[in-house]
Amino acid sequence: MTEPMTEEAAAEDFWTWSLAVYDRASVKDTLLVLQDRYQQNVNLLLWSIWAARKGWRLAPEQVVQIVAAVEDFTLGGVERLRELRRYFSVPKKGFPYDAIIAIRADLLRLELETERLIQHRLAALTVELGGERVEEDAPDASASARVHFDSIGPRLEKPVILVDEQGPGSPALLFESLLALTVSEETE
Repeated sequence: MTEPMTEEAAAEDFWTWSLAVYDRASVKDTLLVLQDRYQQNVNLLLWSIWAARKGWRLAPEQVVQIVAAVEDFTLGGVERLRELRRYFSVPKKGFPYDAIIAIRADLLRLELETERLIQHRLAALTVELGGERVEEDAPDASASARVHFDSIGPRLEKPVILVDEQGPGSPALLFESLLALTVSEETE
């Protein structure tokens, strides 16, 4: 058994860890493919690994409860801000480009702040629902992360490619790559 973690400590630990692993190009690229191509939630993907690595073994029904708690804020907040930011990613005829870039930068800052709030909520619910943490080695933590990932489930409100060159299991294969990349990040 490991030391108990407060909600605030868990939230800060999760955010710091997420920034560190996302800063790595290979992790970022994998996460963005999972997000843009398969409609996966980057915060939930990162959370599924972080929570497992911290020793929380969450049951599928607990994961579903945690995911449901952030779903509305993700859809109404983060995703809307992301759509606006992407809209302002290209010049708009008749409008000063500097102003467009400034708006885009403000939207990115707001998007990141909403993601931080989501991660705080995820960490708080993990502490609340997850019970005692256990010491796990990498294979056990990866197994727990897979349970979390499998319980998140895909969101199919938006069109998604169900089969591509890697086959119908592509999101799971990419998640396996993500697991390996985050382990290599922690050991470097």
